[in-house]
Parts: sequence; structure tokens; C-alpha cells
Amino acid sequence: MAASGKTSTPESHDLKLGINYPVPYVQLSQLKGDQIRWVSDDGNPFLIVFEEGSPFDQWYFEVAAVRGATVDSKPVRKNLKIPEIGLEFKYSVFSNGWKLDPKTGVKP
Repeated sequence: MAASGKTSTPESHDLKLGINYPVPYVQLSQLKGDQIRWVSDDGNPFLIVFEEGSPFDQWYFEVAAVRGATVDSKPVRKNLKIPEIGLEFKYSVFSNGWKLDPKTGVKP
């Protein structure tokens, strides 16, 4: 990969969680150290679980039952081998008896 003269800065992708919010697809960059911040927009608790492998050091994340509570994923693992075309990771979001199954993509 050639250097462009510009520095890459990590991005934090804020994902609002709530009954009225579909969880969007997020594309992360391993090289830039991108991460996800999940936000409880309605004050409900949330459990985020990567059941089939996680791009992060952790495979689950808990968001407290407080409006505006957040939890950060930390950057994508450096030891994760990602092909040029990238990888997708499915995860589940559980809260108050409902479940969402979004995906996140990771590029090198």
C-alpha cells in the first residue's frame, strides 16, 4: 500500500440503539483503528453479542439501562487476518425481549 501523505485517523461509528432505530451496516478499517460506539437512545439496556467470531478482543458488550449510555468496541484486533476484499461479522443485539441481527464489515 502506497503512502498518500495524509494520515489516517481512526473513526468512531456511533450506532443508536432503540426500538425505533434499525441498526445500520458499518464498514470499519483495521489499519485506521476504527471502532464502534453503541448508544442507548431510549434508556433501555442492550447486550451486543458476536456469536460467530468477533473482530474485536471482546465478543460481547453491555450497554447500561440509562438514556445516552454508551459502550465502545475498541479497535479491530491487529492479529486478525483480513483479505483485501474484507470480512463481515454478524452480531446480535438483545433488549427487552427483542433481537436484531445486523452485520459489520471490516477492511484491512
